Amino acid sequence: MMTKDEFKIRLSAEIEIANTNLTHSKLNRKYYSGQACRIAGDDVLSVKNYVNIVGLHKFVVRENAEDGEVELWLRCNDKEFPFLNDLINTVPDAVEELRDHGPMSVAMMYRKRKVHEAKIDKALEVPLK
Repeated sequence: MMTKDEFKIRLSAEIEIANTNLTHSKLNRKYYSGQACRIAGDDVLSVKNYVNIVGLHKFVVRENAEDGEVELWLRCNDKEFPFLNDLINTVPDAVEELRDHGPMSVAMMYRKRKVHEAKIDKALEVPLK
């Protein structure tokens, strides 16, 4: 079984690789990632957050770890990966969804839930008459 520190190192490496690939795709227009274009300028989901999701996806696929283990490792490293912890809390079965449907699907699920949460919070702020 992987330790907390091993997990942190491996996931950080996957996130760095994803970030490098995105930077490379921006430099070479013929390889430009259409997925990053979909979230560019989004106020709920930043490109940095998307890169974290891609890194987690690559980690999950490469390590072939169980969903519960990945979630446990993320919760143990909550200070190093705060966005990914929020993702796990916001999207039920996020790890399984990553494995089955990929990072863009999970990113859009996260975005949709955050937008709905904001609408609910705004509606609750209105005083009742």
